[in-house]
Amino acid sequence: MSDAIHSNKGLNIMGRPSIFTQAITDEICSRMAEGESLRSICRDDTMPALGTVFRWVANDKAFREQYEAAMAQRAEALFEELFEIADESCDDTYVDENGNTKTNAEVIARSRLRVDVRKWALSKMLPKKYGDKQEIDLNVTDALAERLARAKLRNDAAVKRSGPDTSALAGTPAERLETAVATAEATAGEATIDTLAERLARARKRNE
Repeated sequence: MSDAIHSNKGLNIMGRPSIFTQAITDEICSRMAEGESLRSICRDDTMPALGTVFRWVANDKAFREQYEAAMAQRAEALFEELFEIADESCDDTYVDENGNTKTNAEVIARSRLRVDVRKWALSKMLPKKYGDKQEIDLNVTDALAERLARAKLRNDAAVKRSGPDTSALAGTPAERLETAVATAEATAGEATIDTLAERLARARKRNE
């Protein structure tokens, strides 16, 4: 724990805890893991202010890791809530003054909003798992990048002789990456490109 965190003595003006303790952070993370938002937790008079928790997260590596793990668990709790909200139908209809069963459009719209907000939050909290787009990891080693650069130079020279090849522009991201692998293998003529091939395999798996 940094000196900046430990420098706070006693309680703040509102009487909230301001000294970092493992007991407090454990409770915060436990409640978050069960689906409660940090803002809701910090409304509790026995909990530190929101700004205090953010400062602890910024200044303490161990707590930051604990907090991030709790956020991931909270995302999973929100995911489970989607099914509960969607399956809840007891208030979807009502009986009017004439005894006719009517659809409660307001309740249904509210449920739809609750689902949409949680889906949006999930896409931001765990984008690799719940995001709308699965991004392909194209990080490569310096050595592989150098080989691909040399392959590009050879391809550029071939284009000048025979015209551009636009086939690599077609298809899905995974297919374009596969084309890049094939091109590099055909033109580099050096060591194998296992790293890029492994990333292609992962890209295919994400798109299945």
